[in-house]
Amino acid sequence: MSINKLWKVLITAGTFSTLTFSANAQETYSQNFDDFGDGETDLGDGSTINGDAASIQDGRLQLTRDGEALGFSSFSVPPIEGSSQGFSITFDYELFDSTGANDPADGFSINYGDAALGELGSAEEGMNANQATENISFEVDTWRNGDTEQGVNISGLSGGVNLGELAFTNGVILDDGQTVSGTMEISWDPSLGASFKTTGLNTDADFQNVEVPDFIPSDDHTFIFSARVGGANQDLFIDNLIISTGPDGDDDEDGLPNSYEIANDLDPDDATGDNGAEGDPDGDGFSNIDEYENKTNPQNPDTDGDGLVDSVENGSGDYDGPEATGTDPLNPDTDGDNLIDGVENPTLSYDPENPEEQPGTDPNLNDTDGDGFSDGNEVASGRNPTEEDEVDESTYVQNFEGFSNGETDLGDGSIIAGDAASVEDGRLILTRDGQGLGFSSFSVPPIPGSSNGFKITFDYELNDGPGDGNPADGFSINYGDATLGELGAAEEGMNGSQATENISFEVDTWQNFDTEQGVNISGLAGGLDLDQLAFTNGPILNDGERVEGTIEIVWQPSLGATFTTTGMNTNADFENVEIPDFVSSDDHTFIISARVGGANQDFIIDNLIIQTGLFDGDEDEDNIPDVYENEIAGNITDLNGIGEGPGPGAGTGDFDGDGIADFEEYENRTNPTKVDTDEDGLSDKAETGTGIWVSIDDTGTNPLKADSDSDGLSDGVENPDLAFDPQNPEDQTGSDPNIVDTDGDTVSDGSEIIKGRDPTVAQATPRGYEQDFDGYPDGTTDLGDGSVITGAAAEVVDGRLQLTKDGQGLGFSSWTIPAIQNSSQGFTVTFDMEITDSPGANDPADGLSFNYGDFQLGEQGQAEEGMENRPGINNNLSWEVDTWRNGDPEQGVNIAEQVDGSKLDVAFTNGIILADGGSVSGPVTISYNPSTGASFITEGLDTNADFEDVELTFVGDDSFNFGISARVGGANQDLFIDNFVLSLGTLGTPFQITDISKEGTEVAITWASSANRIYKIERSESLENDDVDSNRDGEVGFWEEVDDGILSEGDETTFTDEVFDDSKKVFWRVTDMGKAE
Repeated sequence: MSINKLWKVLITAGTFSTLTFSANAQETYSQNFDDFGDGETDLGDGSTINGDAASIQDGRLQLTRDGEALGFSSFSVPPIEGSSQGFSITFDYELFDSTGANDPADGFSINYGDAALGELGSAEEGMNANQATENISFEVDTWRNGDTEQGVNISGLSGGVNLGELAFTNGVILDDGQTVSGTMEISWDPSLGASFKTTGLNTDADFQNVEVPDFIPSDDHTFIFSARVGGANQDLFIDNLIISTGPDGDDDEDGLPNSYEIANDLDPDDATGDNGAEGDPDGDGFSNIDEYENKTNPQNPDTDGDGLVDSVENGSGDYDGPEATGTDPLNPDTDGDNLIDGVENPTLSYDPENPEEQPGTDPNLNDTDGDGFSDGNEVASGRNPTEEDEVDESTYVQNFEGFSNGETDLGDGSIIAGDAASVEDGRLILTRDGQGLGFSSFSVPPIPGSSNGFKITFDYELNDGPGDGNPADGFSINYGDATLGELGAAEEGMNGSQATENISFEVDTWQNFDTEQGVNISGLAGGLDLDQLAFTNGPILNDGERVEGTIEIVWQPSLGATFTTTGMNTNADFENVEIPDFVSSDDHTFIISARVGGANQDFIIDNLIIQTGLFDGDEDEDNIPDVYENEIAGNITDLNGIGEGPGPGAGTGDFDGDGIADFEEYENRTNPTKVDTDEDGLSDKAETGTGIWVSIDDTGTNPLKADSDSDGLSDGVENPDLAFDPQNPEDQTGSDPNIVDTDGDTVSDGSEIIKGRDPTVAQATPRGYEQDFDGYPDGTTDLGDGSVITGAAAEVVDGRLQLTKDGQGLGFSSWTIPAIQNSSQGFTVTFDMEITDSPGANDPADGLSFNYGDFQLGEQGQAEEGMENRPGINNNLSWEVDTWRNGDPEQGVNIAEQVDGSKLDVAFTNGIILADGGSVSGPVTISYNPSTGASFITEGLDTNADFEDVELTFVGDDSFNFGISARVGGANQDLFIDNFVLSLGTLGTPFQITDISKEGTEVAITWASSANRIYKIERSESLENDDVDSNRDGEVGFWEEVDDGILSEGDETTFTDEVFDDSKKVFWRVTDMGKAE
């Protein structure tokens, strides 16, 4: 390393005795990294090498290591005098990525700024505001090949504010398995800006004189190389580094730096004529020195190409005439209104025949007439930008025309938020295909009259590029009390932390054939989730497909919500959907929320119109809005809101003659043209909504819901005043339409009817639990028997319980069953299981477990890990099937016990459960016996469980619940359960004495046994007196041992004992002593 002062010494005859050192003093830092041992991190020159990957290797500095995800590293050079007046940097580099694994990652940057010496930096992102406040970064982003952010770039910070990309070229830096090497040249000059040139990359930097606005240099600034490998791929070496500081020379002493003159085709050795400071080679009225100071091009009379010569664009911000426009000579559209400065001239009136060339606007004012719409937007919309438009406060209109690409401020009070969101080509884009930029939104401020109803229409386009994932994730249109600018929850509308009152019209594009995918109306009321109020399941668009059309939304307090779409593979077609308990307000905002988490989908909207006040008219003055009357009856005369009946008949006030006045039906949301709005067989008048059955004329049921108690039976067939009819149970159930389980035996009325039982007579408490999942519609998640189905993947499908879905990474799911009395004394569980994995993608994943422990109902568990590390769970017994990953040493079948929070595997067989693309099925048998332990037997798996009587420390409890926990994290595997039976007692015949026979003095005692067990037999001649010597051996007691080493003979074991002649009666007791050695 050397730091050399390079002095330019001027000696003249008049100053011979004095040496004058010019202001062109320079300092240089050079480092070739030779003469250091491998692994060295201290060069002894004031520089610092930081990070796990960084060290000297073979006479070069290595900053990242291929295949080692060692994170960030940096090389810092201390401040160099003169850097505030400019600097240049040159060095050699090499990048290498080995074949396979990920594409090259992640990148590096060269930084000049106020970051502390030793700062690791942000690699290809330069420095963030926590690392520096002033910074210029020259960046090389190697991740990810084909990514829109990948490439070479100049960026910076000024006052802690990110300056964004000042220069950028997108492209691949190096391919997988490739080595690239070359040189990099970097310079910065306060008057010229930043330059960045590389050789040898697949995409090279070639940027010259890029302005770095508002950046403040300092001789105290450091120079830092920052690099990283997060995903584990890429070597980066640098060598032969030279950093030179100080101003550029001016050989002809005309005030123009040599570099400036060379860059702009001026002679650096000629200070006269067009080459001198006062020259004007482009004839624009600006001298060369003026152009240098203003950063305009001395060889181009119109540097920014806006139709105005540089000299008239004086940058004052005030239009004083065609010779002093006030505009910026470096910006063709100074006011950002999407009209170039050269066509804007406020001294000429607006020309409706040629508005693009003569708009009559001021080039320094974005909105010349001050009506809230930009000049460019008004011209694009065919309006005069010099005359203020009349504002219709009940309507918001936006066609996104007249805005520059990338615009995020429309100047109309709306807010565009999120990394993906901006105006592009006269439309608003909210998500970008191939870019997982998260949530974005477009918010429209409150519109007067919205509390009385609104209508929204707009055009949309959804586009998904082929490959990668299926389309994802979706969007929603929201009306509620969310704050302007709220990003929202996209296809999930708004959550309770974002709004308390909200109606959401949702389009869920993830994942094709997922049960949650489709179109939906949902909402919040008082912060409570109203769930799905209307839903149609189905794919919105396919991989690689584009769909477009229109979306129309209407909400009226009296009619509810309507949602209609066109052009999607699955369209919304919902009308008059009630939004219960929702509270509207003129202060509510309108927000379109969208996201792409997994990186697939363009979502674009256009021609947005939001109208309120459409539903206020009441021409016949009957207190019922005309729009409601036209919607329900087709005219405004049939219904009469001030009439009281009797009906039926037009104008009577009770058009349908059901005994409820038209106005009352309007308020209650029942249909005044239908006697039975919900078509459940009960008139609206009888359905009083109290929740209590009084009589057939006062049923207490909901007139808007055909099955008020959701027990699977229509309200009209449930009548507790009529006895259950076993000959006609579907039409005379005898049950109460307000009570899901009339007899209180934990089985819903509808389920009992399906099973052929009387729903009014409680069934005897079973010694166990059984469920075959038959009789439930697809999608059922409540079996009505006290069990709980939890998780996005879990539901009844085709008469089986599905817990995971192949190709859908829906996480954990479970099915939990309430505690059963006497379970602590042992139980047996059997069920059928099927696991299927489609070919390709990952191996099967992840697995399942059956659990018995102190977890709560609804607990999702840890799937193949049982209940390990779940909060509040201390004791659990789990029978586990781990399907991930084929060949993994942890994969297989297992029994584990968790005692006082500590988990231990007690039996394990390693092996593949099913092959990629395979399907396995068969019965599963599980048992727990407090004396003999746990057993686990499977059939049909590639690796089966065959564990019997595994000894345990775990002790059961009657309060413990049962449950199956499963998951798919990486998106592979269907899991189905069927024919589930849980019975008290353990496998095989109960352990008991089954026969005693006597022949002479010999007595044969036979009992039900299990293979490979040791038994003890004892006898007693009195169970009331412990002073009896039953064995005649001088020992007394209630029980005396006969033999404690009887080896099992299989399912049945017999032992022969001999009784004494004087014995009047004898009792025998058999004890299972455990496994045989």
